Amino acid sequence: MLGRLGRFEEAEAKFKEAEDKFRSGAPASLAWHLFQRGSMWQRAGDQDKAREYFGEAVARMPMYAHAVVHYVDYVS
Repeated sequence: MLGRLGRFEEAEAKFKEAEDKFRSGAPASLAWHLFQRGSMWQRAGDQDKAREYFGEAVARMPMYAHAVVHYVDYVS
């Protein structure tokens, strides 16, 4: 929600905090989290950060089609 309000740095800190506390071994949960983080930066206009997080989501879960499509837009 912070990202949608334009409070990107605050949102980034919350994403980082959540990731640091993440203890599940489920790749889908972390891939979704990383995709949301990338989406926020994409909306903010920071394409480098968006590409980084989309790439991390794909690395965690290569079959996550939504992340793959967004990541491919940056690397093709």
